[in-house]
Amino acid sequence: MARDAAKRAYYLMLAATPDPVARRLYYLRWVGLRRPRTLSEKLVYYKLFVRDQTMPPHVDKIEAKKLVESKLGKEWIIPTLYAGEHLPPVNERTWPVPFVIKASHRSGATILVKDDIDWSSVEKQCEAWTASLYEYGLSQYEWVYTQLKPRILIEEYVGETQPPPDFKFFVINGHAIIIQVDSDRFTAHTRSFFDRDFQPVTAKLLWPPIPNEVPRPPHFNQMLQAAEALGSQWPFVRVDLYDTAAGPKFGELTFYPEAGWTRFEPKTVDEELGRLWQRW
Repeated sequence: MARDAAKRAYYLMLAATPDPVARRLYYLRWVGLRRPRTLSEKLVYYKLFVRDQTMPPHVDKIEAKKLVESKLGKEWIIPTLYAGEHLPPVNERTWPVPFVIKASHRSGATILVKDDIDWSSVEKQCEAWTASLYEYGLSQYEWVYTQLKPRILIEEYVGETQPPPDFKFFVINGHAIIIQVDSDRFTAHTRSFFDRDFQPVTAKLLWPPIPNEVPRPPHFNQMLQAAEALGSQWPFVRVDLYDTAAGPKFGELTFYPEAGWTRFEPKTVDEELGRLWQRW
């Protein structure tokens, strides 16, 4: 209780502090007086102080599709069923199930529709998403999300009976160094890590490891090349891809995984990834 109260007081204090000073105080709390060394420390610096205008369009889920299609080709793009500031009228919502509803301007805002849908509930959720910017992005100083226009995206579902595994490529200085694989995201979430040869890496980040062996995805080499092609212009970005029967598909780009709290276990992984990040 005391810890939660102290945390609330800290964020209230930041909210009342002029922005440049508040960002310095945030950095001081999470990193200290030293220069950033580990991956998590460099991600905190990245989100607080780097203002690269090429970044926001690449995290907007609608705009990113256009940009990625121009680089990789249309076959990498999950078909869009609808995009707009609000849901269309009910009589126009004739998309074949299953489909996915997303907020284009924020992380973690996803509704998977497999059968009958309660549109009243979905409408309220979408209105809440588009009523403001990504609040978590604001409170955690995730700058790119403050630059986006709130919109709704409807796209085809690329999974089968279960959502396909997420393959998340941590691209540092243009090279995919470590790959995060997420499984059963909507039920019993597990997560494992692999190197660029898709050999297991002893690392943990928030979720327990996937209990079963993860087979090398059929299109792994294509995904590796695509991730590096997409990530080459920044010192760091995480490129999220899916491998489907129809071929690999683009998911999204993320510049601040876990809002910069990407503290791997063991700590040596965080340190080594930070050491490899050498340019800003």
